Amino acid sequence: MNIKRYEMVEKSRGPERFDVLGESADGSYVNYDDHVAVVAEMEARCAALAAENAGLKEYRPQPGGAAMMEALDAFEAQDDYPEGGMMDAFEILCCKQVKTPSTDAFLAEVLAQGVEGAIEIIMIHMNHQHHAIGTAINILRTHAAQLRQEAK
Repeated sequence: MNIKRYEMVEKSRGPERFDVLGESADGSYVNYDDHVAVVAEMEARCAALAAENAGLKEYRPQPGGAAMMEALDAFEAQDDYPEGGMMDAFEILCCKQVKTPSTDAFLAEVLAQGVEGAIEIIMIHMNHQHHAIGTAINILRTHAAQLRQEAK
């Protein structure tokens, strides 16, 4: 999800001088098609996150839904202790986890970027001063990759 950036670079051919676009990490220009593709991908991610979060806000067990049926089964399973059955049913109805794969993937990416940021800080400040630093960096890289993988 990178957009290549460009800046004007002066070139010359003999006495003739002209400007061309050259890649630059902090250039002022972008390729329109790259920009459109990245914006479309970001809009799709935002729409998925918004839909999941709207679902979380509106979550209510439906009278004939799976959560309600599970709660009734839990209640009926406690014939000799109705209060326990009520508590089991309450837990099912109130604490049922709604699946949020887009939100999980987004948060995993945020966590992984935080780990990668820690790696950069270690590399800048420690500069491999000890043999264990390389091992620690490899462990952190593996952890960042695992965070991303677990969210899929």
